[in-house]
Amino acid sequence: MRVTLILHCVGTGLFCLALTTVFHPGVCSEDGPYPGFTVGVQSYCFRNFNLDETLRNTQELGLQNIEFYGKHASHEMSAQEIEAIKAKLKDTGIKVVAYGVVGFGADEAANERIFKFAKDMGIGVITADPAPESFDSLEKLVKKYDIKIAIHNHGPGSRYCSLEDVLKPIKDRDVRIGACIDNGHFQRAKVDSVQAVKALGNRVHLVHVKDPDKQGNDKILGEGAADIPGLLKALKAIGFKGPLNLEYELEPENPTDSMKKCLKYLSKVCQEIK
Repeated sequence: MRVTLILHCVGTGLFCLALTTVFHPGVCSEDGPYPGFTVGVQSYCFRNFNLDETLRNTQELGLQNIEFYGKHASHEMSAQEIEAIKAKLKDTGIKVVAYGVVGFGADEAANERIFKFAKDMGIGVITADPAPESFDSLEKLVKKYDIKIAIHNHGPGSRYCSLEDVLKPIKDRDVRIGACIDNGHFQRAKVDSVQAVKALGNRVHLVHVKDPDKQGNDKILGEGAADIPGLLKALKAIGFKGPLNLEYELEPENPTDSMKKCLKYLSKVCQEIK
């Protein structure tokens, strides 16, 4: 009985620690399963699920940070729909840390609508695929709303494929215009994500973490060819405190079990390098 009680207390202690993480979801803590990082999920992983299911799946993963893509929340929704989403987030204790990937063009009013949505939702980073003619507008909007733009590299054939594709348009721009490093897409484009982190420095605003194999096929974290320990060490070296979001694109009908394996590996690496 004494052993059972001790184990129960230990279990309760761990549960309390988890609750602490739940209610401080945006804090980059040295405690918990991912010391030094604010780990969340890109909701595209749950693209075959509705919002309620996506929030439940996120909770099942033990995560309280989410990056919404357009199916689950969008700047094109009505005020009533947005308020309903905010209520569900409050009920679940989940924080929206980013939104995207969204496009930006020359229409400043259209661009500002996205920023207003982000501000209303408490979102600090917009993951983006901005057209060249959008940058003057984005320069004004990041200053006005104090919200970061993270250009998302999308691999071979995309507008932002190489490191230079990302670096060139942000040069001499406000530091809040930076990058979302997708290490999977960079690997497919033969770009070293560790070197990309070093080159971008304080303009790394968000990371999508994946683990493709040498042929570019996505795998469970720890089973591919990506240098995830090196990536995390590089992020620590630049003082990165932004969202580190798992984006597992396989098994869209039921990805949760494999995502748990991904997070177990990610936690192991975070613990080893802390």
